[in-house]
Order: sequence, then structure tokens, then C-alpha cells
Amino acid sequence: MRRWSIVFLALTVSACASPLPKPLIDLKAVDDPQQYQKDLIECVTLADYHLTSELQQTYDGMMAAAKSGVGSGIGAVALGSSSGSVGGDVVTGAIGGFIAGQLHAAREQERYRNMGTARCLQNRGYEVANAKQLMIDPRGWCATLCVATDECWWNTKRVDECVPGEEARLERLRSERRRAKSNPPPAS
Repeated sequence: MRRWSIVFLALTVSACASPLPKPLIDLKAVDDPQQYQKDLIECVTLADYHLTSELQQTYDGMMAAAKSGVGSGIGAVALGSSSGSVGGDVVTGAIGGFIAGQLHAAREQERYRNMGTARCLQNRGYEVANAKQLMIDPRGWCATLCVATDECWWNTKRVDECVPGEEARLERLRSERRRAKSNPPPAS
């Protein structure tokens, strides 16, 4: 059983080590690199601000605590017979669950930071090449919104209703960008 404990721990740590996708913008399609850098800095700042807001920290803390409890149970089952006592199993599971919960919360924050940055850049008219991977494509965004608002956990009809509106919004952003390219503002 000790061998399974080591395998379980190695899989948990290796899953946390894989890098998360960052927004990928084709810089050859960017007209003004200086404006892009300014937009990128502003979008990263906005994403960071959202993540550090009090409400988000409270939510992350509650989720980390809940995941730690789940991790305790999983850890107690996975590492159960290594300590030889039920009390030891719970303590081992609680420690493992706490560590896994903290690692997961940090990873989730990074994922939401990348997602928020990409969404902000997308709203400013940049084409995000890995939108689907970041879940900001119309279907992914609608599913994320649906789960985040707890409105449609098992009802995919709500996601399907959201997608056309999101596709229309993205097309409107693209056409505004094309129009701005064809009609540049007069130089002052």
C-alpha cells in the first residue's frame, strides 16, 4: 500500500506542474505593437485586480476549504493502511487534502488570471488564437458563465441558448475592428 501512496502523491504533484495556457495573440495581425503592449498591461492589471478583490478571496478560501475536506477523504482512502490506525488515516488525509487544496487554489487563480486577460484582449478586438483552450470561445464562455452563476449545472439548453448571442457579440467586435482599420482617425 505504501507504493500506491507514493504513486498517488507523484500523480498529484505532476498534475500541478503542467503549465497553464496563456493568451496567444498573433502579433503579425496587430497593427500597433505599442497599443497592444498597453492593452496587455491593462488587461493583466484588470485580471489581477479581479482576482485580488475581497469577494474573490472569500470564494477561493471557501472552495479551498471544501476541496481540502474532499482531499482528506480521498487521502484517507488512498493512504489509509499506511499508518495502521484510523486516527492516523484521517490526519494523513487532512494534511494531504490541505496541501492539494492549496495547490489547486493557486492553479485555479492562475487559470482565471489567464482567462480574464484573454477575455479582456478579446473585448479590445484582438483575436485570441487559443480561445478554445482558455474556454473563452462562445461555447466555452457560455458553459463557464453557466456554471459560475449556478443556473444550469445539468441543463445544457441554457448553454445552447447563450452561444448565438456570444457569437454575435464576437462578430460585432470583429466588424468594429475592421471598420476602425479601414477608417483610421485623422492625425492631429
